[in-house]
This record gives sequence, C-alpha cells and structure tokens, in this order.
Amino acid sequence: MKKLVSLDRIIVHGGRSHADEIIAVALAEASTCDGQIIPVFRRDPTAEELDDNRTLVLDVGGKLDDWAMNFDHHQFDRAHEPECAFSLLASEIEAYSQLTAFFPWFDTWRDIDSKGPFFWAKHRGIDWETVSGLLSPVDDLVRDWWEEASGDVPVDEDLLVRLQKQGLKILEAAAKFEEFAQKADALDMPKEVEGIKVFDFRDFSARESQAYGGAYAKAKGVKGGVIVSQDDRGPGYSFFRREDDPKVDFSQCAGKPYTGFAHAGGFILKTVDRNVSVGGIISDAKKA
Repeated sequence: MKKLVSLDRIIVHGGRSHADEIIAVALAEASTCDGQIIPVFRRDPTAEELDDNRTLVLDVGGKLDDWAMNFDHHQFDRAHEPECAFSLLASEIEAYSQLTAFFPWFDTWRDIDSKGPFFWAKHRGIDWETVSGLLSPVDDLVRDWWEEASGDVPVDEDLLVRLQKQGLKILEAAAKFEEFAQKADALDMPKEVEGIKVFDFRDFSARESQAYGGAYAKAKGVKGGVIVSQDDRGPGYSFFRREDDPKVDFSQCAGKPYTGFAHAGGFILKTVDRNVSVGGIISDAKKA
C-alpha cells in the first residue's frame, strides 16, 4: 500500500451522501503522507481544482486522472466494470486486492453504487426489498453529521478524525490479512482429509484464525470444509464446519476421549488438549 501525495483539500459532491464517498474519504485520510486531517468540502470542484494534484476530487468532476488526483466513475458507460469512488482510490493506494479479498462489503457497496441496488440484487438472485431490511438506522448518524457541511462549510473535523481512525483500521486489517494469506499459502492449504477440505491454522494464533481464516478460505474459492485452529477459550483445538458442509457432523464426536465440547448442531468441536489427530477427528465427524 502506498501513501497519497500531500493534499490541501478533498472535494466530494453535495446533496444526499452515499457510502462510497464517505468510505473513500476514510481511506484518503488514512493514507496521507503526514497523517494530518485534510479538510473536506461538499460541492462541485472548480476547473482549477480538477487540475491541481494537491486537491483530491472524489465521486464528482467526471474525470479519472490519478496524476491530477481525480477519482470519479460517473463518466463510465453502462457496460463498464463496476467502480465507485472508494474502489478507484483503493487502486491508487495499491490496496484494492487486499480490500476486496478480506472485506465482503467492498464488492457489495462498489456494485450497488455503480450499478444500483436492484441491479445488484438481481445479479445475485436475491430480492433487494428483503436485503434493504438489514440496513441499519445507525448509518444515518454519520450521514446526517456529514451532510451538515455544504459549499464552503467543511465537514466537521471531529467526524474526519473518526473517519481517519476507521480508514486506518480498514487498511491495517487488510495488510494483516495479506500477511496471513501469504503464510497460509506457504503451508499449502487447504489439505484434503477423508475427501474434505481442511484449513489447518494451528500454527496461527486463535485471534488470527478467527479474524482471517474464513476470508482466506473464501478467497481460495473453497465451499464448505473445516477450519482447525487453536481454541481461544481452552487448551485444545477448535474445529469449525464451514457453510454447514453436509459431509461433516461434529456431534458424532460427542463422548470421544478427545472431546471437550461438541455442539449439538454439529458445527463446532473443541478438544480437551492438543494431543489429537486431525485426520482421526475428521474421520469420526465425516457423515456416511
């Protein structure tokens, strides 16, 4: 990931706010060379600002020009691959692949902003009206605060400080995921045990496995399977059935000498210690 050039200001569109420019600003504030908070104005850019590479223009202006620091997507035609303000900026700071691999929201909100919610939902075979019921009213707190700014009245610096912290958190998590993935790749995962894909993360900490294991398995394009990791609550290992894989039922391991806990639902097993055979446990849990 790289830092942005020194900036004097950031320009985004006015009116109703959207997730893409707010996320883009969070990433931009987290990627500045000196760590200073860059003022954000919600208005159309001037011609001079569009040509000034110390002015970052996001989601407005009708231009994509990385030298001049212009990152708009509205000039693309309908057939263009989905892009939005934060995805274009993510490419600029060389974080696109890490972000899209680790954060499920990245592709979702990029596509929704670029193609519209109904197009996005139809493309995935779901109903937008159903999905929209999951949207949180808490999001309005940020948007209302953001929309207090207009014209030459900048976005409240207190909000920008919080967005910078969030941007730093996002970029740090993406970088750690990339490091995790490289280590996991070196261990040649997943392994196949009894015809079941097994992601064996016992060499990683429990926190690392919980934070990045699922995303790594998804990035590998593997459906189902099992994740094995250190137990975060006890001295043994934790076995987790991914995506309710129909080939695995850990409730079948209840009562075994190695079992500390076997969920009745069959998706979690915790061992009493680490003196266990992964292959043996997978064999016991495999459904006939």
